[in-house]
Amino acid sequence: MNEEKMAGVYVVPWNGTDENGASLSSGVYFYRIEAGKKSKKFSEMKKMILMK
Repeated sequence: MNEEKMAGVYVVPWNGTDENGASLSSGVYFYRIEAGKKSKKFSEMKKMILMK
């Protein structure tokens, strides 16, 4: 997801594919969440495990 959203709670489903639709292998993947304006920007990186 790469778009502006109003404040709130959102769920972003992921089906284990990359941006080209190719299936990814089991493993550890990282994701980043960014929110806010330049002066009050929030950014956090987390990891997740994909197990098939």
